[in-house]
Amino acid sequence: MLVTIAVVLLLLVVLIATDTDFPVGLGAPIGLALGALLLIPQRRLLSELNLTAAEGRAILEAERLRRNGVADLPPQARAQRETLRGRIWMAVGLISIVIFVVAARYFFSKAGQTVEEDAPTDVWFGVSFFAGFAALCVAPGALWQAKNHREAARAFESLGVEPAE
Repeated sequence: MLVTIAVVLLLLVVLIATDTDFPVGLGAPIGLALGALLLIPQRRLLSELNLTAAEGRAILEAERLRRNGVADLPPQARAQRETLRGRIWMAVGLISIVIFVVAARYFFSKAGQTVEEDAPTDVWFGVSFFAGFAALCVAPGALWQAKNHREAARAFESLGVEPAE
């Protein structure tokens, strides 16, 4: 990773020194190539262990839970833990949606207006753009996490139910 960052910085220095524009059309392929380069060590380790990426993630998650002591909790306690996490993510998602709605309403109400040349800058216009964009990025992920934690809580609740005799 450090070598990759050094190469990118060197490339940027060369582009700036030669006063060359960055080739915008090559941004995505360059990003994909950098991502692939950064994943080489992990892929090599997985192939040496004859594991798929999903198996590797599952092993790491199980080890993380074991080290945290969460794996030793009874199913009902884990269900309560996942329910709480789901509620927190749901609150984050709903707050993000509210922030997006407020920011979008303000932004679009001011976006088409003509501004006089010497008028003071409307700082809230810029804030509403960035807050709305951030909320738009956060909300789907937070709601998805809430759903995942809710499903995990249901799974642990079903494990904790003792069969009636």
